[in-house]
Amino acid sequence: KDNLSVQVHPDNDYAMRVEGEYGKTEMWYVIDADEGAELLYGFKHEITREEFAERIRNNTLLEVTNNVPVHKGDVFFIPPGTVHAIGAGILLAEIQESSNVTYRVYDYNRRDKNGELRPLHFDKAVQVLNMKTGVEVKQKPRLTRYFPGCSREILGRCQYFEVEKIQITKGFSFSVSENSFQVLLCVDGDGGLETPGRRRPMRYKKGDCIFLPAGLGRCHTLGEATLLKIRY
Repeated sequence: KDNLSVQVHPDNDYAMRVEGEYGKTEMWYVIDADEGAELLYGFKHEITREEFAERIRNNTLLEVTNNVPVHKGDVFFIPPGTVHAIGAGILLAEIQESSNVTYRVYDYNRRDKNGELRPLHFDKAVQVLNMKTGVEVKQKPRLTRYFPGCSREILGRCQYFEVEKIQITKGFSFSVSENSFQVLLCVDGDGGLETPGRRRPMRYKKGDCIFLPAGLGRCHTLGEATLLKIRY
């Protein structure tokens, strides 16, 4: 409903050294967006640490950040060091490393319930920010594979996770191996999930998220739904 704060996340090396936990690589899948909605992603041109500090002080940071129009179905990959913010009117799924390390660099001068400005994390942010313009914003072409009962499309893949969009018209089967858990997130429609040991399918609908523990084995989904299947 409102613009979220402008943030940056460190990579794993910096986060483990400074914070004692992992950094954060993440990906956004836009479930829905109001007409004209935008998100903030990277800088328009390379800036220096001094310019960054000055723009924080005089509230002109947004003059040098990219505003990117957002539409339903868009995908954005956000590597560590990328300045970013979700804009008003956007509903999205955020897939990420399991980490709570976030450095807030700008918050529109908003105040908390006590009238205090929310804290910023300038000193740490400048250590991890990518202040160049090399971050790729443009959507990359994706290959959709069609099967009896469903279509499957890889939305994003990195060393930390893989995200696949599955459009179910009847059903599809997959396995959850011992290597890792998986997650099913229903972003549209509804259906059922058959898993080993269950007499009846587990019903799900838009907005439901199902955790599938490692080693669960062969599963089958049915119905008419759009799922994000996430492997870590």
